[in-house]
Amino acid sequence: MQIPSRTRRELARDFDLSDHRGYPDRFMALMGRLWHLDNDPLSGWATSNNSLRDQINRHVVRFPGDWSTEELFEQLGAFEAPHPRFGAFLEGLASAAVLPDEQAQHRCVELVNRHLQPVGAMLSQDGEVDGYPEFHLVQHGRGTARRPRNLIFATLGKPDIRFTSALDNDIEVAERADEVLVYDRPVGKEGLLWHHLLSWWQETGSAWSGRSRSGARQR
Repeated sequence: MQIPSRTRRELARDFDLSDHRGYPDRFMALMGRLWHLDNDPLSGWATSNNSLRDQINRHVVRFPGDWSTEELFEQLGAFEAPHPRFGAFLEGLASAAVLPDEQAQHRCVELVNRHLQPVGAMLSQDGEVDGYPEFHLVQHGRGTARRPRNLIFATLGKPDIRFTSALDNDIEVAERADEVLVYDRPVGKEGLLWHHLLSWWQETGSAWSGRSRSGARQR
């Protein structure tokens, strides 16, 4: 998902890092995962503290007025970074792993989305992790950003399937609905796993098997 450099810069100018500075170790760990911080050309000298990591600690964490958020993004190379990395950076800034405060998470997401929505993107809540909301970058207002909502398989005949909403991927089995298996539970980001199918079948499979046998006897 592409986020233009202008949008990134305007977002950075508006971004207040006060909440993130309350959790400096988590904040630095996020940047360390996504950016090369230990690039000190004098790393062989024991007294050197010129790495980007040291500069961020000094100018952003310890002395907040030294660098603006825009300067931080500039030093990281965030304005020219590949789109997937920048997207992961925004998701990380809004994550509970970096910001274990739900109100602060929502403040972060609200600010970010003000800048992303005009270019067709947004941070959208997608479940929870350890009781905190989890946000992922999605295309705004695009049906293709949605996850699969229906899986139809194991048919005993050719059902009459109709799309009631192509954008939302909503479907309807108009005829012979009792002759198909429809998995209509949400599919998470980890995909459809065996234990998901097993749990679903234990709850719904016996009733479907009974209907199928009854229909076969009638025919």
